[in-house]
Amino acid sequence: MVTAVGVVTEEDLLGDWTGKIPELREAAVRAAAAERAITPPLPPAASVSASVPPLTVVPPLTVVPPAAPAARTSPGRFRRRNWALAAALAGVMLGFGTATLTQQSGTDTVTATATALTPPTGPDTLRATSGTGIRAAVQPRSTGWGTEVLLELAGIDGPRRCTLVAVSDTGTEETALTWQVPPKGYGLPGSAKKQLLAVGGTATPSDKITEYIVRTTDGRTLVTIPASPRTP
Repeated sequence: MVTAVGVVTEEDLLGDWTGKIPELREAAVRAAAAERAITPPLPPAASVSASVPPLTVVPPLTVVPPAAPAARTSPGRFRRRNWALAAALAGVMLGFGTATLTQQSGTDTVTATATALTPPTGPDTLRATSGTGIRAAVQPRSTGWGTEVLLELAGIDGPRRCTLVAVSDTGTEETALTWQVPPKGYGLPGSAKKQLLAVGGTATPSDKITEYIVRTTDGRTLVTIPASPRTP
């Protein structure tokens, strides 16, 4: 801040300054004192620091990668494996041929020895051929709960749903087996398989069965296989 303005003559500006230095120093000191008198003093350091909120130190962010999802077995695949295992166990009980199926889930392993079906043979095999060329063979087997029946069927077209019915000596009918014939049938030109081999069962004892009938599910008879009642 400038407190006074003086006019300096050309003589003073260009003359000898040796004797004027003390006067200039004194004028500078007076000007500095006057400036300090009108400038407000700065607040104490303590009050300044008190008005500023303290800084908060934020720890560094740690990113944790997500855990890998546990392997899961789809419900469809689980059901298919269970059905396959059930089929193998059923084959073991029916006792036709041999094959092995192993199912592993987690730490448990289940192995079942199933059977590969072979066409019925032997003196107890019952055979018949319909007027349309459908060929059927049935091999009954007595059990403690009734009769197991091995069926061979060929010369049948599809698609159609069929049943094997066991008829007792009292005329009672009981379904022993149900299946689906594929569009190209069994045992025909272009068929994928030359015959159907399937196993069913009925509660009727084998010596009480008089005939087996292959029918469509809508009730049409395709072929009848006679069986004479046997005396115990």
